Amino acid sequence: MKSYTLIELQEISTRVEEGKSCVCSNQKTYKSLDLTSICPKLLAGDPCKYCYVQTSREEGFNAKIVYGRITYNGEISRMNQATITKLNECGGLRVFSFADYYSWMDDDLEKIVADAKKRGLKLKAITKQAQFVHKFWKDFDVIHVSVDNIGDGMAWETAKNLREMYPTVLVRSVITKDEDIQALAWTDILTLNHGNNGFKNYSKKNNDQLSQVFPGKVCCSTGKCQTCKVKCGLTKVGDKNI
Repeated sequence: MKSYTLIELQEISTRVEEGKSCVCSNQKTYKSLDLTSICPKLLAGDPCKYCYVQTSREEGFNAKIVYGRITYNGEISRMNQATITKLNECGGLRVFSFADYYSWMDDDLEKIVADAKKRGLKLKAITKQAQFVHKFWKDFDVIHVSVDNIGDGMAWETAKNLREMYPTVLVRSVITKDEDIQALAWTDILTLNHGNNGFKNYSKKNNDQLSQVFPGKVCCSTGKCQTCKVKCGLTKVGDKNI
């Protein structure tokens, strides 16, 4: 697969893609929604060292192909009820799977939220952009702010403050080595690295073992959102009394 320079990525990031749906199949989450596949950190020349998307691109997976801006065209309003039900069983439709939030997405996100409410579809997001949380915390069933122990995620204090401020917010951590587990035990969701990205690639056995130590916090021991018991911590969000 083609490798892009930063200048090429910046040019592509402003291009409106015609005829492409923002909702696509996702091996883990069943379906996900992205309005671009170019992450703000990548566009700034500072991608996360463990980035699953970049790793998949380097391995030639077409699902992670680079594209610019996609317009939301009512995809949620046209979903059949079986799809809505299955997504809700997964904890909702994952937003920002291949990239993250930009302010130019606001109009489309408002339409997405409105259609999701009409259809009874839960929405979940993982982000490193505090601005998104401030704007949309009421509109999503759960928002994970992402941290790590190597300095690529959201600052810990920022994440803790957002969790304290907003009842729909939980802190999700990326575990890249064994030492991270205790350092990040304060987070709500532990995500064991599962990419061939130069860091420890944890197996399902590790997930199962860690689930015993941190019940309800490990994403995800089954490899599929539909069968995961944690469901992105939605129970924890409910306990925060929205």
